[in-house]
Amino acid sequence: MPVKYPNIKLNEKGICNYCLEGKLNSREVDDKKTIEKRKIEFRKDFENLVKSCKGKSEYDCLLLYSGGKDSTYLLYLLKEIYGLKVLAVTVNNGLMQESTKENIKNIVKHFNVDHVSFTPENDFHKRLFRYYLTHKVDDELYSKKICGSCANIIISTGLNIATEKKIPFVALGYAPNQTTFYEYSKEELLKSWVPKELYDEIFSDKDRSYFWNPENINKNDIPRFILPYYILEYPGVEGIIKKLTELGLGTKKTMDPIKSNCHMCWLLYHLDIKKHGYFTGCEGTSNLIRAGKIKNRTKYFLIYTLGFWLLKHGLVKRKFIKKSLNHLNLKIANIS
Repeated sequence: MPVKYPNIKLNEKGICNYCLEGKLNSREVDDKKTIEKRKIEFRKDFENLVKSCKGKSEYDCLLLYSGGKDSTYLLYLLKEIYGLKVLAVTVNNGLMQESTKENIKNIVKHFNVDHVSFTPENDFHKRLFRYYLTHKVDDELYSKKICGSCANIIISTGLNIATEKKIPFVALGYAPNQTTFYEYSKEELLKSWVPKELYDEIFSDKDRSYFWNPENINKNDIPRFILPYYILEYPGVEGIIKKLTELGLGTKKTMDPIKSNCHMCWLLYHLDIKKHGYFTGCEGTSNLIRAGKIKNRTKYFLIYTLGFWLLKHGLVKRKFIKKSLNHLNLKIANIS
């Protein structure tokens, strides 16, 4: 964990509270037992959902497919292990790496699944990202605010398409370190997700339509939204890459998350590390290492120490940082 991460405390032995949490606190242990019990119930629910949704619509489920390792492995599980007819949906924000596009093309062909690539009109992502970078909305991390908005557009797109096509459920391949729940509640799906910033006069009704808003949708027609890795066995980063390599679906190079992220991530990481000393993905990776889901701790230790310093000073990923700035017609000096 970066030394500047919020609320970090070291004890007299130099061990931080994140490592100690749950080991010395009996309430944390009890909570973990409760969570595991709930996960067993959720697994039964998922198995029942899979059985009940088959053949009820043109597609059994919709998978939000990014072309990365986690969504590719989830596509394998849904299609090959659970035998579902999957519609894969990719939302293009205009900053995808070419290697990711190639992954998507090859993998949907390998699994013989229908695939939809959706790009919002009128440079919407570009205008939204520029807005967040040039307006001081709050003091959140750039990576949290912008990646969070991008994720909401992706999820909203899946919900809108699934509603239109009457697909029973939408799946998203967030790894266990990225989520703390199994599915979005009915209450959450009955709310509008349009951010308050989208009511600024520079945004239109069309722009707001890219965010989920169930205002004119019958609540019985709203699909379920599931995060399967919360309850399914997750082999870890190395385990997934190994399995995908065995299946001929990629290599360590093509599935490396560092190389498959969109260009924008590198600009956001650079800005966050420079301003805050960390970025939004730190705790998630740390949790996976602590849980034994990432075996090569040394590799990530080097990435997060040397890599942070190099990124902070703009000595690595300069091409991607420059590409993102050019795409947005911005200079570092323009950023709030």
